[in-house]
Amino acid sequence: MRAPKELRGTFPACSMLDRQSAREKRALTVMRGAMPQQESRSGRKDAVGSTRRHSWLRAFAWFPTSFLIAAVGCATCQDFQSMALVAPRELSTVPQPAYRVAPPDRLFVHVQVSAKPAPQNYAIQPGDTLSLEVTTAPGQAAPIFSAPQVLVAPDGKIRIGQYGELKVAGYDLDQVQEQLKVLLMEHPDLKAEAPRISLQLAFLHESLELLTGDRLVRPDGSLNLSPYGDLFVQGSTLPEVRQKIRAQILRERPDLLPRLDSSDEIYNDVEVTGFNSQVCYVQREVNAPTILPITGQETVLDAVVRAGSVTEFAERNDVYLVRVDPFTAQDGPQVLPVHLRDIVELGDTETNYQLRPGDRIVVPPRRIVAFQRLTGPFLQVADSLATTTLLSQRLIFDFIRGPNPVARSESVAR
Repeated sequence: MRAPKELRGTFPACSMLDRQSAREKRALTVMRGAMPQQESRSGRKDAVGSTRRHSWLRAFAWFPTSFLIAAVGCATCQDFQSMALVAPRELSTVPQPAYRVAPPDRLFVHVQVSAKPAPQNYAIQPGDTLSLEVTTAPGQAAPIFSAPQVLVAPDGKIRIGQYGELKVAGYDLDQVQEQLKVLLMEHPDLKAEAPRISLQLAFLHESLELLTGDRLVRPDGSLNLSPYGDLFVQGSTLPEVRQKIRAQILRERPDLLPRLDSSDEIYNDVEVTGFNSQVCYVQREVNAPTILPITGQETVLDAVVRAGSVTEFAERNDVYLVRVDPFTAQDGPQVLPVHLRDIVELGDTETNYQLRPGDRIVVPPRRIVAFQRLTGPFLQVADSLATTTLLSQRLIFDFIRGPNPVARSESVAR
């Protein structure tokens, strides 16, 4: 018994039904051969009818199973669409997680033991450090003199560039500011304008600088804090790095503990100057394939622009973003479609996703270009073989035919 024509080829179960019906036919034939010839015709009709009824029942039983499979497939498609919908994009960016240091990042480290806060009307002493900035107008683009750290010399004076020097030891900040204003207004370049002075006490003479400079995180994840040894910082956030540096210095310099007990503090500043470990990649049909550091809210368009834009052979609406989420890495990478043409020409932000460390932006070529690049080497080889074959045939033909008789007669006549 074959499956009905309207179901045949529609469901995978129908082919199974056809095969099972064929087996039933064969079994029925065998049974007929084994039965006596005087078997009633009604018995054979009952057997065939029973087989037909069971076949139809099996066909209808496959309907709910097929609908269930289709529903599961639709749900899977909706899952992929939902992954793209929840991905942050240009107008809905989110803050990046806390930055964790890793090789080969570069860190600026400044550690200093600061004395206890100066009392009000503190008299400046030699060895103190002042912060000074002088401008001539509120909206001036650049100050005429700026020095974040001006050291008070042993003679109690500070040097103010081309404007001379001024003795400040024994005076408080207000008094020094008034004296500095008088000194600057006596200068010929500033007589017509009243200078605006910003003066602050940066560090007391009792402050002690312990460590400063740019440091590279080594491949083993350690940071050189010479002369205070090495410190393992890979995988740590910046607050954790500051705490580790403070503990390392106190372990190497126990003589600083009495100063800390007397209300002195360790000023510890660590900042990332080179975001070299958390990057994304832009590759294939771009003018300059690049590695882009992730420092904030970069998007796909930012990365493509940094890569020199796409080439003339790029399929701009077939770009895709490959993302490996560390929390769902066991499910494989997540592939997000990017419509670069709509982003650039129409200002569409729907697929201008916010980038994460480890993202890969792939710009594929057009299909015809990809086909030409795939078949080009084979066509070149085939052309070379054809050319070589033709030349070989010509040489063999000339060798068999011998010299040209006309040319030979002309040479004899001469």
